Amino acid sequence: MSMADLSIDDILVAKMCAALRVELPAIVRDAVREELKRAELPPEVSPARYVELSSLSPSTVRRRISDGTIASRKIGGRVLVSTATLKVVDELEIARAATKAIGG
Repeated sequence: MSMADLSIDDILVAKMCAALRVELPAIVRDAVREELKRAELPPEVSPARYVELSSLSPSTVRRRISDGTIASRKIGGRVLVSTATLKVVDELEIARAATKAIGG
């Protein structure tokens, strides 16, 4: 299909999609940063809450707790995960998630 066969709407949509693929990772990163600034996180949370806050999968959180990548401590039978690492956003993971979301 040549450019002559495309309507103006088709061309505009294609250009907007291309721009979105470039801009979306930065938009998502900035939105997450702002959300983290606003959030008043307790020093420790449950692993389930950490999953919600981090957008990591439960298995990734469990693995990172086990290998010490995510700081945690056990009190009785309960595991508490440090939220200190949530305050530093991993920009690479945000960019990967944004790219995956737009089909890249």
